Amino acid sequence: MTEVSYYVSDVSAYFYGVKEDVSADYKDLASFLGIHDTRNIESRNRDATSCCMDVLETWKRSKGDQATVEVLEQALFSAGLQSAAENLRRERERRERDRDSGERRELSSTDRESTQRKGVRNGWKRKL
Repeated sequence: MTEVSYYVSDVSAYFYGVKEDVSADYKDLASFLGIHDTRNIESRNRDATSCCMDVLETWKRSKGDQATVEVLEQALFSAGLQSAAENLRRERERRERDRDSGERRELSSTDRESTQRKGVRNGWKRKL
């Protein structure tokens, strides 16, 4: 369960897809993520795809918990990278659906019976 939640909530789990969609436009994205000087990033990397990943990782390190999928999605839209933003939104929604259906499957019939015997029915009924 922890692994699935990680892939929904941790923004870095989405970096590969964003990098693939953005690569050559990484400077535009960097600007909207608050990274205005990309010279260090460019000196550390040999191509635009690597620079884009570095921008995303630098942003995550600098913003910490404030680096969210929603903020990244908004930065992509603001940078004029609508296709990348839409792809990110669709991937986030897919992962959320997968997580939600996984949570429902995780509660097997044995678990349900055990939970019902303990009198904890109401909370699970809504999720099933």
